[in-house]
Amino acid sequence: MLSTIRAKVLFIAIATVTAATAITAVIAYGVASRFNDASMARHLAQLSLSDAKNIEDWLASKQTLVVSLQATALSADPVPYFQLMTNSGGFRNIYAGYTDKTIRQAHETGVHIDPTLRPWYRAAFLAGKAIVMSPYESLPSHQIVVSFPTPLYREGQFQGVLSADVAMTSVVDNVRSIHPTPSSYAVLVDGQNRIVAYENPQLMLKAATELDPALSSERLATLAGSTQPLRARIRGRDVLVLVRSIAGTDWQLVLVLDEREARDGLTSLLAVSALAAVGVSLLSALIVTLLLKGPFRRFSEVGDALEQIGHGQGDLTQRLPIVGADEVTRIATLFNDFVSRIQTTLWRVRQTSTEVSESSRKIAAGNLDLSMRTEQTTGALQETFASIEDINRTVAALADDARAVDERVMQASAMAGKGGEIASKAVSVMGEIEAASGRINDITSVIDGIAFQTNILALNAAVEAARAGEHGRGFAVVAAEVRVLAGRSAQAAKEIKALIESTRDCVREGSVFVHDASNSMLATAKQILEVAVLIEAFNHASSDQAGRVCDIAAMVHQLEDATQRNTALVEESAAATASLNDQVSAMNGELTHFVL
Repeated sequence: MLSTIRAKVLFIAIATVTAATAITAVIAYGVASRFNDASMARHLAQLSLSDAKNIEDWLASKQTLVVSLQATALSADPVPYFQLMTNSGGFRNIYAGYTDKTIRQAHETGVHIDPTLRPWYRAAFLAGKAIVMSPYESLPSHQIVVSFPTPLYREGQFQGVLSADVAMTSVVDNVRSIHPTPSSYAVLVDGQNRIVAYENPQLMLKAATELDPALSSERLATLAGSTQPLRARIRGRDVLVLVRSIAGTDWQLVLVLDEREARDGLTSLLAVSALAAVGVSLLSALIVTLLLKGPFRRFSEVGDALEQIGHGQGDLTQRLPIVGADEVTRIATLFNDFVSRIQTTLWRVRQTSTEVSESSRKIAAGNLDLSMRTEQTTGALQETFASIEDINRTVAALADDARAVDERVMQASAMAGKGGEIASKAVSVMGEIEAASGRINDITSVIDGIAFQTNILALNAAVEAARAGEHGRGFAVVAAEVRVLAGRSAQAAKEIKALIESTRDCVREGSVFVHDASNSMLATAKQILEVAVLIEAFNHASSDQAGRVCDIAAMVHQLEDATQRNTALVEESAAATASLNDQVSAMNGELTHFVL
């Protein structure tokens, strides 16, 4: 997937932008979360303070009205005042119990009770001041009612207790209306850990632990000591809890804020940040793609040029444009320099191969001529060998006929004359062989010179192939083969020269022998009449001459073998030269693949 540099650069750029955007979103979310927590804490504190103040003000206003009736309660007939205050102050009933166990009420019930035994009477007496009783449920209205008893004194003497009952309808409604979020709520709990005000009427005056075990008296006491909301888990939800004590009472206002709903804004912020990160990443990908299009197009031009040279027409004349001063421009410059060097090297190789090809053709022509001359020399040697055999037979016949020389003097004279002619011919043939050997020696000198020049050309070709590097490897192999063939040609020329020198020596010696034989034949012809006297000496000389002729025949036979070997060496040299020519042609064919 990331196989190209362009894809990798694009991936790194997008990843960098995405990571930066994500980190920014996380930091922003963290900062917003802290501000949101602080804001929720302030809002919850302000809300609890405001609601607690409303309850405290309601309690204080009712208690103030009750306290204002203390003097009236000690009058002779306080009932009319009680009735007036009940109607105007929103009380259910106002009543006063005295030490004489009598009771005066705004609304008479017709039932006589002993007020001194009532809880409100005893609590106010013991407190010695105005107090607020724990709420209770009034029957049959099922309203939550609270009493405000206050002691009555006259000249420092306790006279009784004045009290008023008030329905907490407004307080309960106010607590039920507290909903900072849809799932958040408030609970008003009295000193006995009973629910006084809550949105569920079924839990009124029930223990707060029935709402959630976390709302125990000890837990609420701990929470009431904190000015900051504390995290808790109530009814299976993560919440923030703030407890505010109601002044003048043992009541506590518990505010429960649903943390998930309070953080809905942060959740939305996180979602928007994620969408923004995706959008920024896509936009960055588009921008980076457009910005990378120009530079990477130039990389593609470099790749196309290399492909054209490696797999196309091998055009070494093309060059990349030099624009700007960036890395791509440097690559283009280096590429142009490299192609120029390769073009120059291959041009020199082509010129050298042409010269080598021409030289190999000349060598081939020389080898062909040498081969023809060597064949002629072989034929001459064969004729000479046949002549020597004839002489050998003649000498043998003379030796056999020496015994009858007396009777056949005339025949011997004729035979001696004929032997002189044959000896003269032999001398002439030996001269021709010696001259041919000289020419062969010159030819071998030419071959040796050609081999030396070929070796020099092969060395030059190897040097040029080494400069060409990978492209010149094939040509280096051809150059090495040429050197080997040149060495073999030089060695063959040396061997031919040595054989010819040996042949020339043999021919000179044979010429001397033939010349001596001719002289002997002439002397024999002149002194044929004296042969009879010298017959025995002639017989001995004839035997010796026969041995020498055998030796000449053997040497001529060796000369024939050497000449045949020279012919084979010449043929091998011609084959090597032809192979060299083929290899040079193949190298030229390879060079034609390049446009120089």
